[in-house]
Amino acid sequence: MHSGKDAVRSFVESVDVYRDDTADPTFLSADEVDTLQGRLLRDQIVRLRESSPYYSATLLDIDLPDQMSRHWLEQLPFTRKDDYQAAPERFRLHLESSNPYDRTWGLVHTTGTTTGEPTPFYDTGHDMLAYWQMLLRTCKIAGMTPDDVSVSVMPVPAMSHNAFISSRDACSVLNSPYIAAFVGTPQPEFPIHRRTDYALRLIERNQATVIWGIASYVRHLVMRGQELGTDMSSIRLVWALGEACPVPMREDLRERLASLGAAHDAIRINNGLGFTEMRGTFVECLELNGCHNPSPDLFIWEVVDEDSGRQVPDGSTGSLALTHLNRRGTALVRYLTGDTVAMTRESCVNCGRSGERILPQHESIYAARVSDWVKFKGVLLHPAPILAALAALTALTQYQVILSKSDTSDPYSMDRLVVRVAESTGDDDLRGRLQADVRQAVHAACEIRPDVEWVPASAIYDPDVSIKARRFLDERPHQEHGVT
Repeated sequence: MHSGKDAVRSFVESVDVYRDDTADPTFLSADEVDTLQGRLLRDQIVRLRESSPYYSATLLDIDLPDQMSRHWLEQLPFTRKDDYQAAPERFRLHLESSNPYDRTWGLVHTTGTTTGEPTPFYDTGHDMLAYWQMLLRTCKIAGMTPDDVSVSVMPVPAMSHNAFISSRDACSVLNSPYIAAFVGTPQPEFPIHRRTDYALRLIERNQATVIWGIASYVRHLVMRGQELGTDMSSIRLVWALGEACPVPMREDLRERLASLGAAHDAIRINNGLGFTEMRGTFVECLELNGCHNPSPDLFIWEVVDEDSGRQVPDGSTGSLALTHLNRRGTALVRYLTGDTVAMTRESCVNCGRSGERILPQHESIYAARVSDWVKFKGVLLHPAPILAALAALTALTQYQVILSKSDTSDPYSMDRLVVRVAESTGDDDLRGRLQADVRQAVHAACEIRPDVEWVPASAIYDPDVSIKARRFLDERPHQEHGVT
């Protein structure tokens, strides 16, 4: 990551694959990006009219002005995840074309559905080329170079999933050395998964400069590195993806990496907001300066009021919606991602790029899941500020917030908030201070004083079972706490 427009431009000019990307739309002015997106939107709507089983009927009778903008989208209905998950094949374009790039090339799967079932997302050859170019621009914004050596500790998935694939493909299009550690939940029939200690040896042996991984697993990896005394002096960039990585967690990672030889002030933690339906991630040009859309020629992102269908002003919080601008496989319009964010289209004061940029909230948490809102003792509660407050307590090695009932056999008993904390070293004074700090931090975040329970660290997070820590669980009967 480079600070200041002159430094960013100088960096881009110093790397041939970035210098040759002369059509990078992020360096257009904000007005030029709006014009480009309007033209591409019109072309995509025409394409959907002709080739989308889902959108063709709804778009057929809508007038298309010669000059379009993102505001034109406000007249269209939202596409919800339930719509897409119920009939994913209807969102796949049926193109009558002899162009080989319009044929289906491959697919990935979305995750995070309420049913747990993956939803297919199709790419054509055209989409794959766009995806690779977007990944190149993602690396450019983050300040990677072809000389970087990456070790990915993204989990090997049970299905074709974007997180594992994109780290590999980003390094490939950058022509940068890449090593996959192949961590993840072991599969006995095909024992190719490796453990954390092996991943650490890969980092040390190859003098890796970049780590790619899920934020909570990267922290576990570095903590294990401290136990083993692993040389991590070459690390300068960590992609901490897949979940929020608030400021205190970033600083914790930085301090731990510095204890293993890395240059403290040179370490950059990049926490983006990614989606399979995007096939990539928003990316920071500078920590906490907001997350850039790396390819505003591929997507229009809106922040909307779901009740009115209108776009909210820059900087205001609303629901995030995606519209593809140049896709041939699965294509979506006004697709609600299920996240609430704040966004701006002003040119970035650090790097000068234009296009959509998501702004940090709650100590650099870029999005809150709409579905995470719950009722607790009759009041709406969101986990984001609670988890951010706990992340600031660097003495906590592992923690988990649980909503339960005071009497688990009685669904109508009082709500209870519990923070599970990894057992300490046996120092009673330290345990007492930590318990007081936890209670104070949670109370400051939500005005609730929690109970604190001490459990083994593996009961909170076991990387052999799940690559991502589950920090917030609601164990109450479902009908008692749904948001209305």
